Amino acid sequence: MSAQWAIITGFLPSFMLSGFVFEVAAIPPPIQQMTYAVPARYLVPCLQTIFLAGDVCHLFLRSMVPMLVIGAGFFLITSRKTVKRIA
Repeated sequence: MSAQWAIITGFLPSFMLSGFVFEVAAIPPPIQQMTYAVPARYLVPCLQTIFLAGDVCHLFLRSMVPMLVIGAGFFLITSRKTVKRIA
């Protein structure tokens, strides 16, 4: 049951708002604003660049920087919430 909730609350919104299924420009404007918080939104252009243009580093930076910032934010939250214990 918990796996189903994880899919419904985590994977499905990420998948739908990433631009993989629907183009982000075709999504209504209020929901487009929500897509900026989804890390998968930045992964899809990276994958499209790899498949269509090959290894073009300057095109990756536009998508990689937001993913790194979101990842660093999650890392900071996790490091502050984690309690260190000596076993």
